[in-house]
Amino acid sequence: MNVGYEILLARISTHPEEFALANSSDLRGSRWGAQLEIAFSENASGGFITSEQRKALRQALIAAQGDAFTKGVLHTLFEEFDDDSSGEPFPLFGMNGGQ
Repeated sequence: MNVGYEILLARISTHPEEFALANSSDLRGSRWGAQLEIAFSENASGGFITSEQRKALRQALIAAQGDAFTKGVLHTLFEEFDDDSSGEPFPLFGMNGGQ
């Protein structure tokens, strides 16, 4: 297995925020855009990255992007509660006195 591929795959797991904007239609949105373009191009990487590895890389990116999306939703949700001046207890997860 190509060491660069292994490093890239590991980096997606350890630093997903660096890949949050990367997707198949605009790989330049990420710090790693040039390397991702090579990895996803069969012509550019056909000899050292297999189609199975490309699929694994794509799945890792999808997972990282999904996590980034969830974090964004939660951030927006918590901003709403930060702006709430009603003084009511936090309304999620039964933390409002069991009501």
